[in-house]
Amino acid sequence: MGKSPKTIPDASMALPSTAAAMMAVNPLVLKAWMDLTSESARFMAERLRRDIELPSEMIACQSPSELMQVQSEFFKTAIDQYLEEAARYSQMSASAFQSIVEEMRAAHTSEYNNIPL
Repeated sequence: MGKSPKTIPDASMALPSTAAAMMAVNPLVLKAWMDLTSESARFMAERLRRDIELPSEMIACQSPSELMQVQSEFFKTAIDQYLEEAARYSQMSASAFQSIVEEMRAAHTSEYNNIPL
């Protein structure tokens, strides 16, 4: 039996179906999705690091009031960070949407709009 000819795999086959669909619609959609995913992973890693530190801080407390202070600071910081992250996601999404709209407008603008009828 002869060897089958080698073929170069389609690059879209290497992407998950969601990513391939986004790439087909507009590459900027995929970039925005990847940016948001990357930011989400960064934020969650930072929050996880902070969550892991909390028990040792709580164990080191010498009084109930000190424990309450540690817990209070932890939750206040977490709430502030989640609010900042939500604002960051919102800004990233708005910026990506604006870029996508601008590209779509540019792609559909005819060079013949200035021809008198």
